[in-house]
Amino acid sequence: MDQEMQLSAMLSHLLSQEITPEDSFPKYLCTMCVTTLKESYNFKILCEKSHHLLENYLKAETEIHSKMPEVNYPIKCERVLEKYKCSYCPKAFKTYKHLRRHEIIHDSNRKVTCKICGKSLKQNAYLDLHMKIHKQEKLYKCTVCNKSFIQSSSLTIHRRIHSGEKPLNCIKCNKSFRTISALNQHKDTHNTEKKYACDMCDKSFTALRSLRFHKKTHTDNKEFICFICGKKFMSSSLLKVHNRSHTGEKPFLCSVCGKSFFRSMHLIIHMRSHTGDKPHVCKHCGKGFKQSSDLNVHMRIHTGERKNVCNVCSKAFVTSSALNKHLRVHTGDRPFRCTICDKAFSESYGLVKHTRVHTGEKPYKCSICSRGFSQSTNMKKHMNTHKEYSGENS
Repeated sequence: MDQEMQLSAMLSHLLSQEITPEDSFPKYLCTMCVTTLKESYNFKILCEKSHHLLENYLKAETEIHSKMPEVNYPIKCERVLEKYKCSYCPKAFKTYKHLRRHEIIHDSNRKVTCKICGKSLKQNAYLDLHMKIHKQEKLYKCTVCNKSFIQSSSLTIHRRIHSGEKPLNCIKCNKSFRTISALNQHKDTHNTEKKYACDMCDKSFTALRSLRFHKKTHTDNKEFICFICGKKFMSSSLLKVHNRSHTGEKPFLCSVCGKSFFRSMHLIIHMRSHTGDKPHVCKHCGKGFKQSSDLNVHMRIHTGERKNVCNVCSKAFVTSSALNKHLRVHTGDRPFRCTICDKAFSESYGLVKHTRVHTGEKPYKCSICSRGFSQSTNMKKHMNTHKEYSGENS
């Protein structure tokens, strides 16, 4: 009976409510259930005691601090990541072990070499990863496009291309990115101070990695060679992109229209045609552009800069494409030929307009009477007839 009362009290304590004979609980409990009940009861008692001790400790600490005089000391909060700083570059790390591993990158004497292709790497861990390229060990496969990867982390990053996920945010402008490398590259746009100067020319850079890549342009050390055409490259990533020109691989697929691209940047620019995003804005007139290169060309309108000069008549143009179009005036070249009647044109748009004569296509519609026209100029002339007619009636 005493044991029954003891078990009933334990159960009441665990459930925080009173147990009565009217609750229709079973008369007998198996040994396993009794053991579980006792263990649960003992654990709850332990938690309550720990909570009580913590409350007393915090109460005592609060009383001590309330009696201390208030002093306004300047408090400098530093991130844990900045505990161990690299003596060669601005990077910092959580542990000394990570710092030592990083500093090997700066040590030109410490290298391990691949016995198959002769590539030099800084650490054995990097060599192990590199060897998987030769062994073709790509165990991680994308279920969307079937592309395979050596590392699971590479697959995770790749999947973001299909999902559109951009989990990494810039703390200054809240712009989001798929990869840490893209985020770091973006951060440089906020930093206007170019403290990394090239000792071979007068150029300077905001980021150390940009300086390192630039320095390779001063040397002929292009260790990454295409086995198909023999072309050399400064980095493995550039060689990888180049190889796609031989294989025809276009791994970056647009989720809207299905168009595919050689490079991820080309997909990013293409996506702006669907979203209407024009992040590159002219500071003079506010006009937006999908690409920075388009903005650079546009800026010449404001500056009056015309770098592209005709070597025949010395006429200057804003863009190289405009110069090439002009040169056909001198050469008489008509590279755009109609496949139906063999008529040739100096401009591509001239051929487009001419082809409508054969197809009967009339893409320009009058908004008043819905009459169609093959050229926009003819439609504008037609629109004036409606204005003249409305003027006579008034």
